[in-house]
Amino acid sequence: MNQSPPSPLGSLCIPLPFTNPFSLACAILVLFFSFLLSMCHPSSLHNNLIDYKCGEIGNYTTQHAESTYNSNLDCLFQSLVTNASSRGGFSTATVNNSLFGLALCRGDVNSSICQFCVEKVTQDVKATCSYSKDAIMWFNYCYVRFSEKQFLQSTDNSPSSSDVDDLKVTLDEYERRDFNRIAKHLMNVTIEVAYSSKNRFSSRQSIFRFNYPALYALAQCTPDLSGNDCNICLQGLLTDMSTDLSEAIRGSVHLGVRCILMYHIIFDSNFLMLPFPGSPQPPFVRADDAPATTENQNKGTISGGREMITVTRATATAISLLLAIVVA
Repeated sequence: MNQSPPSPLGSLCIPLPFTNPFSLACAILVLFFSFLLSMCHPSSLHNNLIDYKCGEIGNYTTQHAESTYNSNLDCLFQSLVTNASSRGGFSTATVNNSLFGLALCRGDVNSSICQFCVEKVTQDVKATCSYSKDAIMWFNYCYVRFSEKQFLQSTDNSPSSSDVDDLKVTLDEYERRDFNRIAKHLMNVTIEVAYSSKNRFSSRQSIFRFNYPALYALAQCTPDLSGNDCNICLQGLLTDMSTDLSEAIRGSVHLGVRCILMYHIIFDSNFLMLPFPGSPQPPFVRADDAPATTENQNKGTISGGREMITVTRATATAISLLLAIVVA
């Protein structure tokens, strides 16, 4: 009988039953690292629905009309999935000049994650918005829109959606002004880099206070927009976001067809869209140039969006449990 080779982690452990604390601790380590590996698999990273909007239902009363609709939609989705992952995360498609589609992946994800995400969205939007003439679905790392109307030549950012963290950062009036100043500067820098770049994407971090977690920002447009149109699109979202910034909301995301804009303070939370693991860190940008107020001259630092996976709480729990077992 063939035997499988021993696991590198398993070979360090004492076989069951657990006769001592080290045996149990080692088994927990194996399970924990298996969990981390599963978190890093592409299929676990893309599956995070943010929002969707279904348009008017079509009048596909005959079998032929229904078959044509499904056939065209499948053809459109197949093209979007294939091309988005091979063309820098962005794809448009047209079927019989009667169905139009667009897919965009986050600028910091690789082609494998992009393909997984777009494929998942196309499956879900078809099931969720059955027989709709128009629909859009936003996931964590990509979004897809299709419509029977020609929208590919338009810079219109609708349909759109937004979401905010329900919590606010506890700040006094002095700190709130400082937060608003640095956060606005962070957003302006992120937007400027995005509309000036070839792929129309940027992410940045800012140090608001040394005893606070980083403030993360992301801006992206579809690459077919001109730099000026991208800037106009993002500035529109920034205007919508201004109240969230002034009230020190922990996080805010604004989504559209042509551009997206978001920020959040990175606490131990998976709210909104965290930076993608493995993406390169952009250059540092000093926040000293942020317009200072007479009441506040504090300085901060803005850096490129650093990658992370939201397993902080799981890590802390596992380590605490292991320490408790060993000490016992």
